[in-house]
Amino acid sequence: MKFTAYTAHEIRGSLGDMAPMAYQDANHQKAIQWANKLRERFPDINWLCPHENLIVNQLYKMGRVKGDDIVQSECELIAGPDIQAVVVLGQYYAGTGVAKEIVAAHDADKLLWFMDDQSEESFQTLANDMSKDGVWEILERK
Repeated sequence: MKFTAYTAHEIRGSLGDMAPMAYQDANHQKAIQWANKLRERFPDINWLCPHENLIVNQLYKMGRVKGDDIVQSECELIAGPDIQAVVVLGQYYAGTGVAKEIVAAHDADKLLWFMDDQSEESFQTLANDMSKDGVWEILERK
């Protein structure tokens, strides 16, 4: 089993259900792009980006599933045994979904890291945080 880190990124943000679809689509693309950069930088970690699930995204657009239901499912996934860490991407701590994901990670005693941007400094800070939390030792044992 690989070490799995979940990526949390704003989709609706503080606008909630009032967020225009174009805003949400742009955030989906940002989240996926960011996850891909993490995969390139740290290939030994399984990066789970929930925004890559095109079926769920389409169901949401069709009105068959609500945003709050998606967030609830994501929080349950975070709290489960398959996720070891959560990385909050961007300065979106106030976003309703991201805030709930942070609480879920905290309550489930998961490693929790924050990246404000995609700068080299942010990637280095994340690598340092991973090192302090023993991620590299965990990966070596697998």
